[in-house]
Amino acid sequence: MTLANVFAIALLLFGCPSDIEKLTAPQSHSQIVGSVEYFDGSPAGGALVTAESICTNDHLAWETTSAPDGKFSIKVSDPACNKYKLSASHREAFWLPTGDNIFYLVPNGTTPTVELKSGETHPSVLVRLEQRGGEVDLRVFDEKTQSFVYAGLDIHREPESDKTFAGGASIATGLNGSLYSFLLPAGKYVAEVSRYMCRDKDYVSAVPPRFKFEVKAGMRQTLTMKVNIAEIQARSSYDNIKAARCSE
Repeated sequence: MTLANVFAIALLLFGCPSDIEKLTAPQSHSQIVGSVEYFDGSPAGGALVTAESICTNDHLAWETTSAPDGKFSIKVSDPACNKYKLSASHREAFWLPTGDNIFYLVPNGTTPTVELKSGETHPSVLVRLEQRGGEVDLRVFDEKTQSFVYAGLDIHREPESDKTFAGGASIATGLNGSLYSFLLPAGKYVAEVSRYMCRDKDYVSAVPPRFKFEVKAGMRQTLTMKVNIAEIQARSSYDNIKAARCSE
């Protein structure tokens, strides 16, 4: 093998120096600075701020927490995108995430969009929090076994102010029956027990037990849904082809 052949193989295996530099060079970051405020203009310290790339369906996100004066700074780096949407929330104080949501009557606050140039800092942006919700801790208690159990829940909001809310949210309590904590806009809701565990099998409710509850802004509550799993009519599913009750 000649020296030229050895050099050619080395290039194929390792690339040329310029290619190696491209692979090992640190990725360029851009910085987004701004502030978060409440609807009355006061600074929102401790808010969770999210920057999300919006050029493609593969959204990347970066988070930070605003300082006591409401100011924040986020370094972002998506090589395929230079457009980002900003949003904020403050769960500890019940402030809902800004933007739109299937449970919102109207969009909440502001979600500014920024377009960055590599290595440059965009002018300061403002994110405004406007709506507070309430937090509900959801648990399912099985009266047959006298224990909290895993369950899949479907949450829907009841119509309000001539608005019908399309869709809902599917959530689940912990495998050990631990609660699921949900921050929701103030309003009336329905929770349905759509799935549950029958021993080590996943059963699906034919007629899900329903529980109504109301969320009030600035309040935290616990909703314990009491069911008798042995009496729930199941429908055919992968773990329960014959649609038997859990007692059978």
